[in-house]
Amino acid sequence: LGVAPEKTIKLTVNDAMRGALTQAMGGGALPVAGEILAGMTAGACQVVVTNPLEVIKVGLQTDPLRRPGLQLLRDEIGLAGLYRGAPACMLRDASFSAILFPCYAHAKEALAAAGHAGPAGLALAGVLSAAP
Repeated sequence: LGVAPEKTIKLTVNDAMRGALTQAMGGGALPVAGEILAGMTAGACQVVVTNPLEVIKVGLQTDPLRRPGLQLLRDEIGLAGLYRGAPACMLRDASFSAILFPCYAHAKEALAAAGHAGPAGLALAGVLSAAP
């Protein structure tokens, strides 16, 4: 449940980008470069939305006597501080998503062609794509 918002963002943005890129290219199959761009965009959007939450969460976990949420933000972190560490997270999440989403799409297609289109095939495609 804790990772649901970030996964929702990532999946939604990836699907929206794939659709927009496919439409911009006149339909048909999306080239691998388009799949990579969609994945990178999804990872980047996730960082923009979730990094502030992570900064506050880590601050409260490392010092439980700190002031709660909004007071911590106002007095200690500041708005710019919400994106402390974001460049490193951006590199990590954008590059991971650039690999994950195209691998998943191609693994899903290959497994479906081999007769494994059901839930087990989807789960296997997920495991295979997340392994790199």
